[in-house]
Amino acid sequence: MTDFQLPPGPLPTGDRGPAIDAVQVLMIVLATSSVVLRFIARRMTAAGLWWDDWMILAALILSLGINFLNLIAVQTGLGQHIWNVKDHGQAYLRSLFALEVLYTTALALNKLGVLLMYQRLFGIERKLTIAVKVVAAIVIAWWIGVEIVTLLQCQPIDKFWNYQKEGHCIDIVAFFEGSAIPNVIIDVAILLLPQPILWKLRMSMSNKVALCGIFLLGAFTAISSIGRLVAIVEFHGALDFTWTAFGAIIWYSLEPAVGIICACLPCLGPIFRKLPGSPFATQKSNPGSRYPSQGPSGQLSDMRSKHSRRISLDTASVAKLTQTESSYQTSVYASASGSVDDIHPPGMLELNQIHVRSSTHISSPISP
Repeated sequence: MTDFQLPPGPLPTGDRGPAIDAVQVLMIVLATSSVVLRFIARRMTAAGLWWDDWMILAALILSLGINFLNLIAVQTGLGQHIWNVKDHGQAYLRSLFALEVLYTTALALNKLGVLLMYQRLFGIERKLTIAVKVVAAIVIAWWIGVEIVTLLQCQPIDKFWNYQKEGHCIDIVAFFEGSAIPNVIIDVAILLLPQPILWKLRMSMSNKVALCGIFLLGAFTAISSIGRLVAIVEFHGALDFTWTAFGAIIWYSLEPAVGIICACLPCLGPIFRKLPGSPFATQKSNPGSRYPSQGPSGQLSDMRSKHSRRISLDTASVAKLTQTESSYQTSVYASASGSVDDIHPPGMLELNQIHVRSSTHISSPISP
């Protein structure tokens, strides 16, 4: 920022603070409700909570920190014209610096949470597991790089908010372009990772589209990142920055919260099935056709007694679970909804958030 000077002519008035406050409250309510519902839904399953749930909870805490920082910034002049702000926006710039630090970490935790969810749901797919690990490494590298530059973008650091102090700052627009483009690419990669598996499911086209659509809702985070970049270009270098920051702050508020909401939606199946009249409600399956008839009945009974877990799932299924001495392989198809027993060997990740129905086929004899 340069030395503060009033523009010539009549000075406009206005206050965007109430609108900023409203967006913060809305994001707080929606993001928090989504995570609470996610934890309730996960508790309703046999698997319980896993690392992806705790990662999303950590992302929520930082997202709420961003919202509260913006609420505080409104009290220090954000949303008003700079000539109506007592300290010419320096208090707001301090909160903006803290917001940028929290923002990058919140996004990284959100992305890692989604990747961990993929690992939990589809971890038996070796290619997807490798892809998840590669993308996770890229996310961590992106986060470290952006955080370092964010913290050191001005020398000395306090020149970021004390713009009359001697020193220098990097080209902020170039920096945000350099960080936003990889961010969007990572988001697109995360969206596409599960699609090949989802489209292989043998289900009605409407169910298939709905299921894929739930996972593709994360596209809103990529859109938010682009919107934030456009708003920052407008905000950077503006004299009346407490006023022109409005667009950037809205996008800063939306992206982490929307990412959290989208990450929670695929986990809410157990709650959706409990809703009256829900099309996802679990139907009773035919007890006589619940288990496959392959192999001696005694072998299958022993297998169930050692590894089966009762789960109520629907729509997508793991159709073939082949047990060998050292590995378990799976192929995916879809079937009518129902309640079945899932053969769940130790160490295998449970497929319970895309409403899985399992049928088990023993390909090699198992001794009693």
